[in-house]
Amino acid sequence: MKAALALVLVAVVSSCTAVAPKPRPEAPEVRVDGAVVSAPDAPSDGALLAEWLRWRERSGPRAVERLAALHPERALALRNASSEGPLGSDLGAFFASEAGRGWILFQEALRRARAGAGANGTWWRAVELGCTSGDPFGLTEALELRPAGSPWPAGATPADEAAVLVRVAELHLLRSESAEALVAARRAQAAAESGLTRNTAVLLEAQALLALGSRAAALARAAELENSGSEVPRRKALALSGAVHAQGGELELAESMLRRSLEEPAAWPGAGRARADLALVLLARGRTEEGASQLERAKVTLAKESDSAALVRLLSSEAAWHYHLGAHDRAEERLAEARALIRREGLPISL
Repeated sequence: MKAALALVLVAVVSSCTAVAPKPRPEAPEVRVDGAVVSAPDAPSDGALLAEWLRWRERSGPRAVERLAALHPERALALRNASSEGPLGSDLGAFFASEAGRGWILFQEALRRARAGAGANGTWWRAVELGCTSGDPFGLTEALELRPAGSPWPAGATPADEAAVLVRVAELHLLRSESAEALVAARRAQAAAESGLTRNTAVLLEAQALLALGSRAAALARAAELENSGSEVPRRKALALSGAVHAQGGELELAESMLRRSLEEPAAWPGAGRARADLALVLLARGRTEEGASQLERAKVTLAKESDSAALVRLLSSEAAWHYHLGAHDRAEERLAEARALIRREGLPISL
């Protein structure tokens, strides 16, 4: 029974990245386990246009807004290439929104920083705007435009170069740009002056390694944080390790790590995904009553965290569980809930 259930087990932590294009002007050479990892080329405008139109048809106009927020530079190119039609209208609305206007302001600040206008203050303005722009390539460039000898602004947010690089790594992971995320996370660790920033960067490196398919290396990096004094990175590392072990069929070890990540107080960013993974592990181990209870708790937490992508994956996994039990009506109900959520939130996710 456990072997069969493992086939329907979905580790929510590692499977909720939305499908998205991967624009990269020049992908870095990255070695993982001795092999060079190269990212796929960015799709052509025509292929990207067709892809975004498909997502619009499946998930509604909000899917275009989400994709544009993740890839504003590609959104601008598509808007210029397809000003007519529903996609052009959606992209026009995005660039009229706060997020779209913020990215345009960032591009202007970046242009001024390249020209050296305003010197010290201009590069910092570009960094500030870049941290909220959804454009990790532009943010990296803004950071590198810092004039030689220019001090970091006192009391600023982000607090230092390492914190900016952490944000770069986060943005790359959101965009499914794992090789670039790995480079940024390692740079952040080298630049970090505080333990918390370094630990956050180590966690991001583990996530990037896992996305690149290096399970052993990801577990090794996460293990460095499992006894860390930095509470949130420690819990996230335990949850990531638990999810990886669950994917590998090591359910007893996965349960132990996930339970440790959820020890009280259990309110931390990402706790919903960890509880979802725990619920699925318990179901896979035949502990139906406790697994069902944890599953309901995970749904509540994910809703509070507004983590719609993880909730969709959990509903899909619950449907697979009901199918396994022969409860086809319940399975169809859960899938209907998941599809409705995809449409309502405009999530670029396929079931």
